[in-house]
Amino acid sequence: MQHIVETTRITKRFGGLVAVDDVSVRVPSGCAFGYLGPNGAGKTTLIRMLLGLTKPSAGTIRLLGQPMPARPASVLAQVGGMVEEPGFHGHLTGRQNLLTSAACREAAAQNRIDSALRRLGLTERADDRVATYSRGLRQRLGIARCLLGDPRLLILDEPTNGLDLHGVDELRVLIRSLVAGGRTVFLSSHVLAEVEKLCDAIAIVDHGRIVAQGPVAELAAGLPHTIRLRCADHTRALGVLSTHTAIQSAVGTSDGIQIALHPETDPAGAAADVNRRLLEAGIDVAGLEVRRISLQERFLPTATWHGIAA
Repeated sequence: MQHIVETTRITKRFGGLVAVDDVSVRVPSGCAFGYLGPNGAGKTTLIRMLLGLTKPSAGTIRLLGQPMPARPASVLAQVGGMVEEPGFHGHLTGRQNLLTSAACREAAAQNRIDSALRRLGLTERADDRVATYSRGLRQRLGIARCLLGDPRLLILDEPTNGLDLHGVDELRVLIRSLVAGGRTVFLSSHVLAEVEKLCDAIAIVDHGRIVAQGPVAELAAGLPHTIRLRCADHTRALGVLSTHTAIQSAVGTSDGIQIALHPETDPAGAAADVNRRLLEAGIDVAGLEVRRISLQERFLPTATWHGIAA
């Protein structure tokens, strides 16, 4: 199967609000795919349509090669889904919650409970009431519940919510192990930098529309680099660097000089040459930092991600 998730011109309207706008997504089988965008970009609405929880206003959906929602039972039996924050019975333990969920599935689901708890690092807390769990632990339990059906496809809505840095690292290892085992993971997130490290391919969405889509390596290829420079005399430094062929632009800021390099420039070599020219001109360099323009800055420079305006 070439694409395990395929949407064609999906649109979802709520009255006059267009939450998902003409979205076509192609998710290759056996990969980690990130659906990325700031809060309010329509990510959860798309996931709800994929899982058959709401119908699209227009467009078509195919999961595992089958049209949705024409064959929901046979398809969704092979899909594990988690939408927003997972809900549980707080008075029951984690294990009891999973037993309750497994009872609604095939008999083999019960035999997967211990394995799912172990993979999510929940064995030691499995017999504690879920009411005592942190948000991050409930997120983990939600993913463990998804694994009970041994799904070919996992669809996870903001799975890193509530996780500390250690928990995010563990989740990354888990998802990569699932992909290595032949599964496909489709996840949404508003934390672009984290998903950029995790996913093989991504779609970046804003105001319900996709603005970029493809393998992470291809989208990141050719992104320009910048140099942040601090020195003793910014005015003289700008004059010295005005004829540098590797520099696309250089502007003074409140705390230094921001240099944009031409896309094909070797950033390390350009930085060394900038430093050399300034020193030869008698200008002491206090700081020089090279960084690549992020996918966020490239495709959504004015959007708000993870509560911080780009």
